[in-house]
Amino acid sequence: MTSSRSAGDGSRVTLLEAKGIALGVLDDIALESAQIQLRSGDIVVLYTDGVTEAANEKDEEYGLERLTAKVNASRHLTAKGIIAAIADDVSQFAGSRPQFDDITLMVLKVG
Repeated sequence: MTSSRSAGDGSRVTLLEAKGIALGVLDDIALESAQIQLRSGDIVVLYTDGVTEAANEKDEEYGLERLTAKVNASRHLTAKGIIAAIADDVSQFAGSRPQFDDITLMVLKVG
């Protein structure tokens, strides 16, 4: 999960790393919870590794740097628009390389 916060002259992105096993892999697992304070203008992006690990013909991964750059470039859009912009960017990046993992995105914009 990433959180993007407006910093006046641009934006700051904070990676909120999930710990533990992937959801749905095992029954009855203990999960940690965390709290973050959100402010007006913040954007929270929840995504699966299929986004950052999407690969192109050169076997390069899309990566967190591209994801955060796309979020920052799209922050003026609605949450739905940000999702579309990321999905389109990942698709263009991958080109003709087949998708090998699920891609799930959820974007929250704090008003």
